[in-house]
Amino acid sequence: MLVSVVIPALNEEDNIRDAVETVINAAEAAGDTPLDIILINDGSRDRTGEICNQLAGEYPFIQLVHHETNTGMGSSILDGIRLAKHDCLTMFPGDNAVAAYTLRNLFLNKNEADYVLAIIINTEYRSAWRVFLSTLYSFIYTTTFGLPIKYVNSIGLWPVAMLRKMKLRSRRYSMHAEINVKLLCRPISFMEVDGYVSLTRAKSSAVRIVNLLEVARCFLALCIEVFVTNRKEYAFKPKRIMPPGVEDRES
Repeated sequence: MLVSVVIPALNEEDNIRDAVETVINAAEAAGDTPLDIILINDGSRDRTGEICNQLAGEYPFIQLVHHETNTGMGSSILDGIRLAKHDCLTMFPGDNAVAAYTLRNLFLNKNEADYVLAIIINTEYRSAWRVFLSTLYSFIYTTTFGLPIKYVNSIGLWPVAMLRKMKLRSRRYSMHAEINVKLLCRPISFMEVDGYVSLTRAKSSAVRIVNLLEVARCFLALCIEVFVTNRKEYAFKPKRIMPPGVEDRES
């Protein structure tokens, strides 16, 4: 099974080439090169668009989308869902902030469950404020919706067929959380694997007013959808798949 990879980029002229090469190298290290990279220039005002054009010319497996204005990470993921050629889709950040090990680990386990997530281990390399916000954000989502995971913004291998049947409302920061809720409240198997942020990247643009407003709107909309309008559709518990060597007492 091959994987489609969507890479959103906003003003990442210094990082976008490294991000693309990280994806390619990680897939080769897993023994399975993804021949489908969806590169999104999300309204950049620097040389990101120009570099994306160069990359698309160098690699025939790159699909390139230019947004005239910044529409948000969620919108870029929707482009990825629409254009994905393979059964699984993952998102890799255009700032190259995730270690290649993380992608390799996802690729190696792609056939182990319907949905594979990478849980970031080395959170000490993020600022204390970022860790606090992420922990609070995840706690609210996991507690409210009963999600059996630690971090709702984890990158993962999404089943494309299921995502294409969903009505996804988020256009910015909340997309990962919305997808996690709508997948993990259905009858689906999942596995968590370890992942790491890159030690050379500390930048985060997640805490913005526009993102905070979207977080509140998306959370309220999800509560209504999951607990009221479509509660029968989201009334299931997912099945955790244990990594090799870990005893599953339910099996």
